[in-house]
Amino acid sequence: MKMKNILLLLALLVNAFAGLAQTVVNGGIYANTTWTLANSPYLMTGSIVVFPGVTLTIEPGVEIRVKENGLSGAQYYLETRGTINMIGQPGAPIIFRADTAITTPYAWVGIIVKNSQGGTLNYDYVSISNAGTVATYDSFIPPLITLHQCEFKYNGYVLNVGTELRADSCTFIGNNTVVTGWSIFRFTNCVFQDNGAALFLYASELLVNKCTFANNAIGIGLSSGSVITLPTILTTAPTLTSLFRPIVSAPPTRQCLKKKFWTDTTTSQKA
Repeated sequence: MKMKNILLLLALLVNAFAGLAQTVVNGGIYANTTWTLANSPYLMTGSIVVFPGVTLTIEPGVEIRVKENGLSGAQYYLETRGTINMIGQPGAPIIFRADTAITTPYAWVGIIVKNSQGGTLNYDYVSISNAGTVATYDSFIPPLITLHQCEFKYNGYVLNVGTELRADSCTFIGNNTVVTGWSIFRFTNCVFQDNGAALFLYASELLVNKCTFANNAIGIGLSSGSVITLPTILTTAPTLTSLFRPIVSAPPTRQCLKKKFWTDTTTSQKA
């Protein structure tokens, strides 16, 4: 009986250590590499660079925790001069977050794309938190960014759009600024909550459909002349100034807002 108890205790200890196991990563990636679900979670203990001609593939469901180094302005980052493929799946997002400061922006730099050197970032079905800027491009922003069931929490800046963004069923919580940029924006079934500025746009086309805005300092900030369509937002305070803030001179005209419904920046619900 004593031997059985000892074996049981050893088995429990093995399982406990297995649950705590994590794969430590840092430095340069010089050959094609896959971060697998079997080896998740991954702990970044230093900055990582994917070099030209090399592909880093991250499997659905993988979690990457970025260790805080405690040095302001010298936080760790993931940089690509090659290709990063991080496409999750419904119910199995790829997760990036700080190791311990899980409600703090700027705990790590974010993902840096050196597209001037051939860097490419392909991502969707992801959950990214605690970055300074989720993705920074040194040369040009991709013409189309498409996101499904993504979650962005407690980041400094989430998305800077160059031409077009399509976001479906995405959640944005506790970020300083969620979306900035130009041209075409389409949001469907998205939630914007507790952000500094949810949308701060120079829009030639803006569609917001079945979205929720709550407790944002700025719900939607638009340049004058922006073209907008908000077909199914339920209002609790139908005023131009409650949800909208002008960027350049004046908010959209009342003609632009005719027969639409608006929400304020503190309470809302979906139609």
